Amino acid sequence: RAAGDARKPADRLVAAYPGHIWAYDFVEDALADGTPLRIWTVMDEFTREGLALDVDTSASAECVIGVLTALVAQH
Repeated sequence: RAAGDARKPADRLVAAYPGHIWAYDFVEDALADGTPLRIWTVMDEFTREGLALDVDTSASAECVIGVLTALVAQH
């Protein structure tokens, strides 16, 4: 949407039970020597439980797929 657009945002799906909706986010930081840190979090929107927290110097698709695969198998 353009700035100042008064249209109502799309209705957001609300989690109705545990495991219904997972949210994820990437956070970036750096060590004192400048080495980047990539922190990937996954949480259950209904219970607000933290399901995964992956910290590394890079975030590859293979790593994300591996974490999601393990979460699906576990939950």
